[in-house]
Amino acid sequence: MSKKTDICLYRAIVIRLKSLLLPQANQIMMEEKEKAWKTVSSKYLFRRPWLTVRCEDMLLPNGNHIPEYYILEYPDWVNTIAITKDGKFVFVRQYRPGLGRTSYELCAGVCDKEDASPLVSAQRELWEETGYGKGNWRGIHGDIC
Repeated sequence: MSKKTDICLYRAIVIRLKSLLLPQANQIMMEEKEKAWKTVSSKYLFRRPWLTVRCEDMLLPNGNHIPEYYILEYPDWVNTIAITKDGKFVFVRQYRPGLGRTSYELCAGVCDKEDASPLVSAQRELWEETGYGKGNWRGIHGDIC
């Protein structure tokens, strides 16, 4: 079998399994909805372009009460795993104040409103931070972002 045939066969099996499991999936979703936490109140504590913090007063399905549950909100962002033609990974070397040291990390960045898609954001970030990015792009498992 070719790889293309294997992928099509795999997708057919997944679709078939999903159709067989659909009634069970609906049951699970109903149970999960019943387990949902209830928000009694919500208050924003901090709002900045890169980070927003809110505190919520939550009531759990079992009756427990959490008066201070903190939620961190971030803008949409992308991470890239770039590999050169020579098979070398491309990392960014940056100083991180929280760590108190310089470290190597994947190229990442926020999706700008001007970017047409997360793929465009990833390409822009990789180019800005490393000078790489003019090669072939593909998403992990065939999905881009």
